[in-house]
Amino acid sequence: MELQVLQSVLQEDEFKGAAAVAVCGESQDVVKAGAEKAGLKFSVIGDSDLAIIDAWGLRHNDAVPGKNTARPAAFFVTAEGKVARAIQPDNYRTRMDAAAIRDGLRLAMGK
Repeated sequence: MELQVLQSVLQEDEFKGAAAVAVCGESQDVVKAGAEKAGLKFSVIGDSDLAIIDAWGLRHNDAVPGKNTARPAAFFVTAEGKVARAIQPDNYRTRMDAAAIRDGLRLAMGK
């Protein structure tokens, strides 16, 4: 997912009050620097050992020869903690657009 697209959607009036957390398969230092450079206002967690990514079943083995990474995914969770929608492409090169993010947020927010 393009995190800047997510940031933009979260700033729309319709989605005031929604929150986001991103998990990236890099060290926390690398992730923090990237988030600051991009001006992200939501939490971004570094998961260099892929523990969180593995817990959600998102590891893409040998995505780049000799390197495992995470498939992009979005889980839209209700205030009660239920996953209202999950988008999990099979390929790490697949990205979500703003329309898919808006649809997921609407479901999670009961709109």
